[in-house]
Order: sequence, then structure tokens, then C-alpha cells
Amino acid sequence: MRDQDDRPELHFLEFPSPVFDAEHNRIKALAESAERLSQAGLPDLAHGLRERAGQIERELAAKQERMQQEQRQRAAAEMRARQELLVRQQSQRPMDQRRTGIERGDQPTPPLHELHEQMEQLRRDMHKLSEQMAHLTRLIQQHHNPRNERGHHEDMDDDEDGDDEEKDDDDDDHKERGEHEK
Repeated sequence: MRDQDDRPELHFLEFPSPVFDAEHNRIKALAESAERLSQAGLPDLAHGLRERAGQIERELAAKQERMQQEQRQRAAAEMRARQELLVRQQSQRPMDQRRTGIERGDQPTPPLHELHEQMEQLRRDMHKLSEQMAHLTRLIQQHHNPRNERGHHEDMDDDEDGDDEEKDDDDDDHKERGEHEK
């Protein structure tokens, strides 16, 4: 007979999309069936079901990672296309302005203001993309380490409480100084 310690550990990751609900339910059902088989005295069958549930869970995590990577690649491709369009527009405008200026006899003027606006827009777009990537990274980390995230939030709550205590101590110090000065 196998010990319970020989069982593969199932993590039951919470996936953020309903796309994974059916697979998640299947993993959960396999684990529950394995537990019932184990209690019924069939540890070998239970172990096999647990292994299968673990395999499905790993496949599901890999599928989710692929989908997220594809999403990041699409976002990066959109950003590259937008940058290329801006470069083409920027290179076309000076030629158009030179032609227009030559036809009118004016001196062509560089579109520095327009270039600055486009660069600012590009900077904002890059910042937005960076925030989205950071958000996706946090989601991935949360789903791979759900216990660590809860502990981190509790630590942050403790820090906030500590700040209040420090402020109270500072107020008491000021009051004591005021009383000693009188």
C-alpha cells in the first residue's frame, strides 16, 4: 500500500477565464474521485487518478501561459505597427511640406511640434503597454502562488497599522515636550 505522502500534490490553480472552467471542474472531479477510492481501500487507483489530475493541471497551466504569451505578442505587434506608421507619417510629412513650400516659394519648416506630440503619444502608449504587461505578470504570479499573495496583503495591512502607531507615538512626544516647556 502507498502512503498518502506518495500522492502527487494538486494545486487547483484558479484560472481567470471561463475558458478553463470545464478543465478545472474535471481536475476537481478527478481529485474527489481519487479521495473516495482511497477511502474505499483502492489506493493504487486513487494514485492513478491523482496523477492524471496533476497532468491535466500542468497541461492547463501550459495552455494558459501560451495564451498569455500570444496576447503579449499581439500587443507588441500592434505597438510595432503603430510605431512604423508614425515613422512613415513623419518621413512623409517633411517631403509633403517641402513640396508645398517650394510650390509657394516658402521655406520649409520642420514639424517639431507635431513630432513632439507624436513622441508623447508613443510614450503614453508604451507606458500603458508596460502597465498591462505588469498586470498580466501579477495575474500569472497570483495564480501560481495564491498563498503568497494573501500573505503579502496581510503584511501590507500590518504595515499600515504600524504607521498609525508611529503617528500616535509622535503625537504623544509632541504633547510631552509641550508640557515640559510650560
